Amino acid sequence: MQNCLINQMIIESNMKNKPFNLLLGDILNDDSDLKIINCYEDEQGIAGDFKEYLEEITAPKKIIGYLPDGGEIIFLEADKPIVAVYLKCSENLQVDMVFYEKVIVSIFASLIRLELAGHTFKSIALPILFRKAITTIHEEAITVLITQATRWLKTSRTSSIRYYVYHENDLNLWD
Repeated sequence: MQNCLINQMIIESNMKNKPFNLLLGDILNDDSDLKIINCYEDEQGIAGDFKEYLEEITAPKKIIGYLPDGGEIIFLEADKPIVAVYLKCSENLQVDMVFYEKVIVSIFASLIRLELAGHTFKSIALPILFRKAITTIHEEAITVLITQATRWLKTSRTSSIRYYVYHENDLNLWD
């Protein structure tokens, strides 16, 4: 699948204007400096769309944050770094808006920790985070994600954020 720009918001910051792009495509084909991906972890083990991808990575791992459910945010120091967000629940569990917002805030707080530790990411790519867990709160989830991404772009050294919709039938929910 070829990545295709669907929409773009320009975020004004004191450094320069920075794009927040919505793309249809596969985040794994993106060349951003940092990819943020998610998965689910329960007593059965790891599940989710990125399970196989994460299992193949042998880079050093460092916990950089925790989620309200006990899950972890892990930095994988690969050639192209990755932040993996492990939600401690079943892949089919629905989450509420309060929980989702806490997860998104935790992810961006972890990015602040990485910047303070000296990491710089000119571009960041992320998918619809926990797509299967937010089917009943899409509208609110969009607002939270845009709010947090906008705050991040205004204050960080990151120049752009690329937000990926993989399933074409999800596009009308996120555009």
